Amino acid sequence: MTASRARENVIRLDTQVSTDRGDADVTLVWGQDVGTQIFATSLTTDRAVTLSATNAVNGSAFHIMRQLTANSTYDLSIGTGPLIKLSVGNEWCDVAHDGSSWFVSGYGSIYVATTA
Repeated sequence: MTASRARENVIRLDTQVSTDRGDADVTLVWGQDVGTQIFATSLTTDRAVTLSATNAVNGSAFHIMRQLTANSTYDLSIGTGPLIKLSVGNEWCDVAHDGSSWFVSGYGSIYVATTA
């Protein structure tokens, strides 16, 4: 595969959204896993998202979303340490790689309006 074609493949992965990652620990590899990772299943124990150093280069990034349906008393820990814990549904974080390590580049929660 040419360098140009490999780069196009990574760009396509970066803009895609995963299916529900379920109630499981996950290892994310940049260039193999899609850029937006969705957790929509209620957790039955604390879960971890490992951010692999494999293929990671300066600018590698993931957007990780714990949807409201994944609400439970258990944490979704992101990265080594962890870097951040998503503790309730509708929380998200962005992680990026600076060429040496992963770091949290953004986080928050999504307000969902309810109708009466």
